[in-house]
Amino acid sequence: MVSSTAKIAFLWLGLGVAGSVLLSLGAARGILSSREAIIATLVWSIGLCASVVILGRRAAKKYGVPRGALQPALDDATRRFLLRAIWRRKVWIGVLAVLLPIGIANGAAHRAWLPTLAGAGMSLLWIYVSIQAIKRLRKSLR
Repeated sequence: MVSSTAKIAFLWLGLGVAGSVLLSLGAARGILSSREAIIATLVWSIGLCASVVILGRRAAKKYGVPRGALQPALDDATRRFLLRAIWRRKVWIGVLAVLLPIGIANGAAHRAWLPTLAGAGMSLLWIYVSIQAIKRLRKSLR
């Protein structure tokens, strides 16, 4: 039996694929201008990401592991792997932090505001995601 969360997830996946196909066809056939296609794609992407977060939280509440569950001890190889993963993400954050002002300056020099804002938003989002991943990895090391 398929749960209601899975049904909603499959529905959103289908709508996501259909939305991307329709946006691509609209941009390719000239129905949408490039600005309309970018804005529609941005809104569609944010909506899809928000729905994934909402469905993930709903599934975590329903099927979550109880807080008192014991975790097995980590061996040395796993600990080293996790520490390297944390280090790689820290380097990634540093690279993004260095490239962010360079990209903003380049976009401002070419007066390309929309692509600059989109790039800055993506860079900040990747930094946020990396910080959350580091927190999660540190929690698993405890």
